[in-house]
Amino acid sequence: DKCMAQLKSDPYYCILEMRYFEGRTQEDIAATLGCSQVTISKNKGRLVRELSMRLFPNQVVGELLN
Repeated sequence: DKCMAQLKSDPYYCILEMRYFEGRTQEDIAATLGCSQVTISKNKGRLVRELSMRLFPNQVVGELLN
């Protein structure tokens, strides 16, 4: 919850809520937000990576060093 709260100021944070908590498709989210599915895909990936870095920082560092 703490890590998610740190991302709430991101303008695309709602993508995470709609996709993972409401189970909506990227196409549906794109239609709701009035943007392309590519925009949703890129920002979802970015937010998931940011969340991963916050949740598992040691693993991310390890992957960067390999």
